[in-house]
Amino acid sequence: MTDPAEVLRAAALDLARTLDLERVLERLLDHLGVLVAYDTANVMLLADVTRLEVRAVRGYERWGTAETVRQGVFEARNHPVLTPILDRRASILIADTQTDPHWQRHDGADHVRSWMGVPLVAGDEVFGLFSIDRSLPGAFGPRDVASTEALAPFAAMAIRNARLFERLRAEEQRHRAQVGEFQKLLEVIPIGIGIARDPSCTVIESNPYLARLFGTRSGDNVSFSGPPGTLPTGVGLHHHGVPIPSADLPMQRAARTGEEVVDMEMDLVRDGAQVATILGYAGPLLDDEGKPRGAIGVCLDITERKRVEEQVRSLAYRDSLTGLPNRLLFHDRLSVAVASAHRHRRGVAVLFLDLDRFKVINDSLGHSVGDRLLQEVSERLRACVREGDSVARLGGDEFTVLLQDVGAPADAARIAEKVLDALRAPFRLEGHELFVTGSVGVSLFPEDGQSAETLIKHADTAMYRAKEQGRDGLQLYTPVMSVAALERLALESGLRRALARSEFVLHYQPILDIAGRRLHGVEALLRWRHPELGLLGPDRFLPLAEATGLVLRIGPWVLGEACRQVRAWQQRGHPELSLAVNMSARQFLQPGLLGTVAAVLDETGLAPAHLEIEITETDAMQNADLMGETLRGLVSLGVRLSIDDFGTGYSSLGYLKRFPIQTLKIDRSFVGDVVSDQDDAAIVSAILAMARTLKLHVVAEGVETAEQLEFLSARGCERAQGFYLGRPLPQEEVERALGIGAL
Repeated sequence: MTDPAEVLRAAALDLARTLDLERVLERLLDHLGVLVAYDTANVMLLADVTRLEVRAVRGYERWGTAETVRQGVFEARNHPVLTPILDRRASILIADTQTDPHWQRHDGADHVRSWMGVPLVAGDEVFGLFSIDRSLPGAFGPRDVASTEALAPFAAMAIRNARLFERLRAEEQRHRAQVGEFQKLLEVIPIGIGIARDPSCTVIESNPYLARLFGTRSGDNVSFSGPPGTLPTGVGLHHHGVPIPSADLPMQRAARTGEEVVDMEMDLVRDGAQVATILGYAGPLLDDEGKPRGAIGVCLDITERKRVEEQVRSLAYRDSLTGLPNRLLFHDRLSVAVASAHRHRRGVAVLFLDLDRFKVINDSLGHSVGDRLLQEVSERLRACVREGDSVARLGGDEFTVLLQDVGAPADAARIAEKVLDALRAPFRLEGHELFVTGSVGVSLFPEDGQSAETLIKHADTAMYRAKEQGRDGLQLYTPVMSVAALERLALESGLRRALARSEFVLHYQPILDIAGRRLHGVEALLRWRHPELGLLGPDRFLPLAEATGLVLRIGPWVLGEACRQVRAWQQRGHPELSLAVNMSARQFLQPGLLGTVAAVLDETGLAPAHLEIEITETDAMQNADLMGETLRGLVSLGVRLSIDDFGTGYSSLGYLKRFPIQTLKIDRSFVGDVVSDQDDAAIVSAILAMARTLKLHVVAEGVETAEQLEFLSARGCERAQGFYLGRPLPQEEVERALGIGAL
């Protein structure tokens, strides 16, 4: 994994040595690409107070628009997105350009979905901005903004230096007869330069920039050796906090040894206080015999760069979204607290909090609202604990709290209840009133564990028990809970052997054409005949199969068995019967999927047109770019594709147009209340209207009443499935139903 601090250090050194503006801009985009994954990016510079010009581009070749973008000119005063960045000197992140009211549509820029603009500022001067985008909505997060903002100061300083150098070259050409080339460079370049013309570096001639760094006047002696060349009074150079002896300073070493001294980092101290961090280079000046006759030294003020490096380093211990300690820092603090509690015989408690149904909010209202909610939650958690306690975000919607000096379990439970009460108050975000609850697990030292790892694990276990008990509550850890965790491990062990023992079976649920009440096809649904627990539905074991990767072994079996069975039914009098099989995102992302499907169809004799492979909307949209090629490959085989649970994810018309989808399956959560809930009725009607426009088939899931079926029929829904039309049945019962002509 790339270390952002190292990337920034390399960028600073690279840019400091590059004075050609066009080269600087190209290198900026190179370094930015290491920090942030983007599809296209460009650097816009202010040509004057009214115009922004695109000066360097990356990634537009794939769209065929590189030259067009390179010639782009934008208003700097009245642009709805760019002007605020320049005026406020603040970054702007647009999660989805298709829904942003300020985003201006441009020909040839249809691929832009996520966009980020970051100002380039040095001192009081704004030079322009980074423009970065990706073709996925929500592709950039706070860490991407922070990384780009960390690079921006170096970019602005490099642009300023390059422009100064450009002006210097122009000035040099105008005044070559009057002013020497090197002297002019010394006068204007914002890099400290010193020259010593004797081997002992007794006197060093400095340019104004170096003189200002050392607090002297240009022309004063700023030598680093003994009398008569001594440092100005009160000035010193330190390395890692230790004063550097005169003979070991870069110029003295170069003049003494005849070797270069490269990238020596030093702290400049005046009157006992550090005023700057500088990066020094020194090289010898040689006489005709190749012996050192002096030295030249160059130094760059990297104080700002060091500040940014510290900021980047803090990201390793802080959550970038909330500013709370992250998992690593929390673990360190808990380990220290446990050691202290052991010595002083005090109690420590760990609270593990998980927000209930946070994913629903995140998926339905967008990640920006979800991020704001997490920030608000973190503030409420801070307000619930005492000074000396710690709140951390482990990731996602999981938070932990470290409580020190806990006298009894009731004390920890009281604070946990305080946390839950704080969450129950409504959150008002971007025009929405959100009600959020949490589930809290509590573990105590020393009763529930002697180490940080054990306490966190047991608090996590207790939190899951709180969720099982109905959510919005707390549970104190008990050893019985670990037994439940062991039962999950036993389930995983049995799952690994189930395929070899032929314990999996398929049930089939009918899918009917509504208009003619005619059987269209069946959906294959997996069941597990557990030798001890009986017949288990997929909700009991499929998440575990996904997490362990066993789904990659189970999936091909399901596909092969279902295709074989449906082909047999076709040959027994139902030639048009179709088959729907659900696949997970993990299966779709396997490189050999197309070969597996083709082989199954060939072996079973099922026509590809009679096979419809389903993927949930959330899985499809979260992995859109990776899945596109696989989906198109399946269609090229003749297989049909369906989006399952439609309406519960966060897809867009753009993706539906790009994907070769033939069918949408409306999620049962909308169908269940379609007769009594106006909102659900409107959602279903809108999906049906959209599907007709896009020429897509629609299947309504979860139809359980005649009224629901009548509603769907009246609005032109083609197909439906649900308990009202037929429950999932094992093979034998399906065959009996087919034998009498109905299910």
